[in-house]
Amino acid sequence: GTYDFRVWEKLTIIAQSGDMPYGFFETRIDSPFKNWADLVNFAKKNPGKLTCGGPGAGGVMNLNVIEAAKAAGIEVKYVPFAGGGPSGTALLGGHVDFRVCLPPEAYPNVKAGKTRGLAISYGKRLPEMPDVPTFKELGLMEVIPPISYDFWGPPNLPANLVNQISKAVEKAVKDPEYLEFCKRMVYQPVFKDAAMLKEDIKFFEEKVGPKLEAAFPKK
Repeated sequence: GTYDFRVWEKLTIIAQSGDMPYGFFETRIDSPFKNWADLVNFAKKNPGKLTCGGPGAGGVMNLNVIEAAKAAGIEVKYVPFAGGGPSGTALLGGHVDFRVCLPPEAYPNVKAGKTRGLAISYGKRLPEMPDVPTFKELGLMEVIPPISYDFWGPPNLPANLVNQISKAVEKAVKDPEYLEFCKRMVYQPVFKDAAMLKEDIKFFEEKVGPKLEAAFPKK
């Protein structure tokens, strides 16, 4: 089916070198919404009017919008685009009220003062955009796990090899050059070993998988 969460069960998990939140909510700098509360107030006074651009329909970013709207008790009309470029253009052109995107897609415009971040689906605020509150701070919902940059191996990779590679990844994540790269790309340098990654996958399977299947039933 569409949601094959189990592809990783055949592979060997090794380690994570970094992650990036899926859900960054962004609006134009001249929009009447100075923060998430403004957006919620507007939606409550104007039911069915609030629009959010995002990449395609039916993915994790779409789910972030659905979950946030549900938690805030508002209605949001999701407008799918063919990726971050077109949704950014639509936002700047005033065709949608806000959009959901990845932090690197928002960062140049936020930095240039063209847009402002309203909320981020992540465990903590991003050092690159420290004034954007997290979903949790806004009382929205459990965080949907971020995109994880992982190392995987073929099935049945020997434990000593897994350990060796994992230690190398842990060392690399502290490397100044890698940290500089992360800053430039708005990635978060977060090391996790195989055991920690398994916990994340379990959380995704038990909490996020069913939500995806409920929100976007298979045709």
